[in-house]
Order: sequence, then structure tokens, then C-alpha cells
Amino acid sequence: MKSRPLAAGVLAPFFILTYIALGVNAAGLVRDIRVDSLPTGVFVAAAFLFYCLLYLSPTILLCLLARQILNTRAVRGRLVPGRLDPFTVLAATLVVTTSLLQVLIFADKFIHRLYGRHLDGFVRNIVFTSGGIDSLGGGTSTSISFALIIAAFIALQIGLLWIVVRYSFIRRFAAAPVRGRRAIAIAFLFLLAFLYAQGAYGVGMIRGNTPVLAASTAVPGFLPITFTKLAKKHGFKVLRSQTVSADDLSDFGIHYPRAPLVRNPPDRPLNLVYLIAESLRADMLTPEIMPHTWEFAASSARFTNHYSGGNGTRMAIFSMFYGLYGPYWFPFLQDREGPVLIDELIAQHYDMQLYTSAGFTYPEFDRSVFVRVPHDRLHTSPITPIYERDAAQISALIASIDARPAGRPFLRYMFYEAPHANYHFPKSAVIREPYCKDLNYATMDVEADIGPMKNRYVNACHYLDTQIARVLAHLRDQSLLDSTIVIITGDHGEEFMEKGRWGHNSEFTEEQIRVPFVMWIPGQPPRVVNAMTSHLDVPATLLPLLGVSNDPSDYSLGASLLGEIRRPFTVVGDWDRIAVVDAHGKMVIPVGAYGFHDNVLTDLNDAPVKTRSERRSFMATRQAQTIQVMRDLKRFRK
Repeated sequence: MKSRPLAAGVLAPFFILTYIALGVNAAGLVRDIRVDSLPTGVFVAAAFLFYCLLYLSPTILLCLLARQILNTRAVRGRLVPGRLDPFTVLAATLVVTTSLLQVLIFADKFIHRLYGRHLDGFVRNIVFTSGGIDSLGGGTSTSISFALIIAAFIALQIGLLWIVVRYSFIRRFAAAPVRGRRAIAIAFLFLLAFLYAQGAYGVGMIRGNTPVLAASTAVPGFLPITFTKLAKKHGFKVLRSQTVSADDLSDFGIHYPRAPLVRNPPDRPLNLVYLIAESLRADMLTPEIMPHTWEFAASSARFTNHYSGGNGTRMAIFSMFYGLYGPYWFPFLQDREGPVLIDELIAQHYDMQLYTSAGFTYPEFDRSVFVRVPHDRLHTSPITPIYERDAAQISALIASIDARPAGRPFLRYMFYEAPHANYHFPKSAVIREPYCKDLNYATMDVEADIGPMKNRYVNACHYLDTQIARVLAHLRDQSLLDSTIVIITGDHGEEFMEKGRWGHNSEFTEEQIRVPFVMWIPGQPPRVVNAMTSHLDVPATLLPLLGVSNDPSDYSLGASLLGEIRRPFTVVGDWDRIAVVDAHGKMVIPVGAYGFHDNVLTDLNDAPVKTRSERRSFMATRQAQTIQVMRDLKRFRK
């Protein structure tokens, strides 16, 4: 390639072809939109028409700047003749920047398919926190496939540039729309698309046009413009004002606990064993899938209507140890403030050994929940496959029980990873067929493969049961059950397209937030509890058994599971929302979030509350709940 094409109209045709390719790439986001009316369809078309140009704009400006710099005499004189001419540098800039843009849009599309969100703070936390990428569970085949996809986008952009440079008629044809009056018409079309998309959103906010508002969530980087204040000023009724928004909790001081703990430690403190499984949803605890755990549950307290504190691991574990709503995670992480439950165990000289088949750095539990636990007590393992890692960690946990210091109570914590995608198990654990032999995130068809995928998950849960059984058998054989509290649960659930999503961390569906919960406390009779309970209730249950006499409201937003249970609602969190769940429905509240969240109000089975009258009635009957939740979100603030 010589330098002459640099001035021969290469850029405009190249960017026009790239814009078309980018539109095809981004079109995959439309699959998540329900277009059931003409206004919604026009909104989607207008939004993507304009926003694809917006995404491409920084690349266009960068390359124009690069061309301008490369055309200066000072820069030309520094290039190596015969090896590096201005066009070569510009061509590399074009290919690298546009390929990166294509990859980002593809990655956004992939994340949106899994989590219903874009490349936001949650996703950046996954990418830039140690252990974050590994937490997604993709295998070698997934990594290879994504590498090939990146290479394909690079090849695509090289191919487009080659076509434009090689064939003059392509340059003339592609550049035709941006010449003369056509350019003015095209510019007007993009302006009209922008005005319609933003105007439709603003009107949708006023009129409560949920389909248009929901469609906006599929557009990466959509910048909502609202006219609610103007509408109210001129006497229009703004229906969307019924939505409640909580304050941003990411930047405030914490006051925790609310009062100093009053302690009277028992003469013979009980040991404590946590057995927590990744992605273990409530309906997996059955005699067929988890027979050993089911048998143990028959002699324990089994809670059949138990909710996690989050739809992902971060908020779930946080709620279980702190007894606080998910949004408190951010200031507690920032201040490196551990839970009073762990503080009390340390104060009472518990021997602590904590094991995980995932990691303590992502989510950042080594800087929050377990920040005061010495690092040499936090045990991870590199063993693969994952199911063998679970088994090895259980062997180490059992050995640590036998090697514990005499005369001291102990805490043992195990976080199993087998039920996390890719769902890991040996052939001996297969109870459901057919199942997917591998989950390649880049190439799988979730809708078509969901049955075999779920069978794979069931097999992993069956294997998990065998590893839970090893701990229970050892405690029984060593006569330790008479002096040990045992908690068996999942951090959160896992959805298999029952409500339109696969996995977790995306919605507040029953499949993603309900988990099994089994608690053995020496001296307590077996029982089955059907009342609503939550991970939030764990600290308020355990701390009194450790001799803490404070009212639980001093250190948590939960209540003891040992007395009469009267929980009118619970709260489940994710990165930027909470869901208030009661016996009849759910209300999703943005917390420090910007934009619209679909299906803000649903019944308990996650069907959206659609009509305006139903929505108003739903909100009116939950006014007291909303006020209480707002107070709770400020209770531990300075």
C-alpha cells in the first residue's frame, strides 16, 4: 500500500463499511428486546441507527487526527522510508481502533445476554479485580473461541480496508452517500433518529410506556433525556414518578455496630461449620439430587422459603455475615470493615480455617468479610478439574479439624465451586442425561441447549452432595455434632431460562435468589420452617449463641431464626439495585443507578405487573415497606 490512497478518499468509505458491520454486530442486542408495537420498533431502529454512529465517532476523530499528524513534514521525516510510510501507520491505526470497537460491542452483547447489563462498573470490577475473569467459569474451549472471534474481527477490518484501497468503484460507491446534498440528508436522518430516540424515551417516562423504556436498556451507553419536571410544570401527570429511587450508598461513613456489643461468652462455646455452595438453588435439595444433605436436613431445621441476600456471590455472602442489605457492601469494602460476627469469633479465640474452591480476592472478601482473618488461614487451591479441587479442599478441611488446638472452639468454612458454570462433576455423579459435555460460552445456543445444560448442573449438585456428606460423616464419627453448629446453604440460585435468563447476577427471579438452608444446632429439635427467611437472619441467630445480648438491630437488619419467625418482607441486592420481596410480589428499586430497569414491579412468580391501575395499587400497598427499607439503608450511616 502506498501513501497516495491516504488522500484519495479512503477514510470515508472505510468508516461507512465499518458502520454497517458495526450495526450488524450490535444487532444481536435487539434479540433481548420485545418489540410488540410500532412505536417500540421505531424507537429501537432510531436508537441503534444513531448510537452506532456515536460508538464509531471517537475512532473517526482519532483517525482523522492521526492522518493530520502523519501529513505533517516533521512526522513524515521521522518515518523509515521503505518500511514505514504514513499510510501504513494510518492503516494500522484504522484496523486496531475499529477492531477494538467491534470487540467491545461483541463483549457488551455477550455480557448483556448473560447478565442483562452492559460494560458498567459491575463488569469492570470483574475484569480488573484479581480472580474476576476466572469467576465467570469459562473453560479452555471458551478462551480459544473468544481468541478466534477477536482474530476474526481484526481480519474483518483488514478486509474492509483492503477492499476500499484495492477497488476504486467500492470507494466511489461507499462514499456516495456523504457527498453533496446526500450528506446533508444523511446528517438530517441521524439528527432525526437522535431526537426521536431521546424524545420517545422522555415521553415514555411521562406516560409510563414500559416497552420503550425497557427497550432502551438494550442500547449500550444510552443517555436518557427526561421531561418530567417540564411536564409537571405544565400540569401533565407523570406516571413514572411512582418508581422509588434510593440514595447512592457508595460514599458515606459507616456507624457499625450501632452500640458496643455486650458479651457474656458461654462456658462451652459451640463450634461453627459453614458449608456454602456456589449457585445452589432451592429446588436442588431433594432426596434424588442431594440424598445425604436431605437426610441430614431431616434431623435439623430446614427452611423451605429462604432467600439469599443477593443474586450474586458478593451480596449473598456479605448479607450472610453482616446481616445487612447489599448496598452496604461498597462503604464496608472501602473502609475495610469486617462483620461483628467474625470479630466476636476472633475475640473468643476460635481456631479459624477457611477454604474455598473459588478465591478470596474476587469478590473481595479478603478486604471485607474476612479482612481480620490472618491470610494464612484463607486457603485456596489451583487443582483442576474443579470437582477435584472441591474434594481436595474438603480433605484439607477434615484434616484441619483433626489437627485443631485442644480446648479451643473452631470455625470451618468451605465454599464449593462444583455447581458453578461450567458445572463440574466426575462421571460417577451422573444422574441426568443427556447433558452438555462442555459449555463454550462463545458458541453455545442457550435456548437450544438449556435442557442438557440444566442436566449438567443437576449432576454437579449431586456430586456436591457427596462432598458435603464427607464433612457431615467426619463430624458424626468424631462425635462433634453435639458441640457444632452446621449451616448448609447456597450463596444464591441459578436460572435456566425459566424467566428468560441463564445463570445468576442478572435478575431477581425466584430461581436466582432462593436457596436451600439447613441449620443444625445441638439441642434444637428438627423442624421444617415454611415462613420467609433470609441470609440476613444468620448473624442475629448466631451472635446470641455466642453470648452477645444486644438487640440484633444494633448490628444487623435480620432477626433470629430460633424464635417465632415473622418476616413480612426481605431485601435482595445486586450491584446497583435492590428487590423488596414479600409474600405476594417484588419491587425493584435502583440504588445509585441511572436509567430504567425493566419489570420494576412483579408478582412472586416474576410476572410483571402491567396495567397502570395494578401498578399504583401495588405501590400503595407497599408504602410502609418502602419507608422501612429507606430507613434501613441509612441505619448504619454516620
